[in-house]
Amino acid sequence: MSMKNSEQCRKNLTVDLKLWYAEHDHMWHGNLIGYEDATCLHSIKASSVREICDILEGKIASMMQEEASYEVQRN
Repeated sequence: MSMKNSEQCRKNLTVDLKLWYAEHDHMWHGNLIGYEDATCLHSIKASSVREICDILEGKIASMMQEEASYEVQRN
């Protein structure tokens, strides 16, 4: 039985995440930057910490998948 993953994925992804709560609109705001592609900047906002974490999970998974696709194309 093969131990290799059936789907290509990047082993490491370096990101910078900034989160803050703004009193003026009562929303959580965040910026997510992927260092492998400096042009990859995501700005997000949500009404709860749980909601912003769910959004972040999806964004990071998408960034990892995009990076894995790029790695396969390069090789």
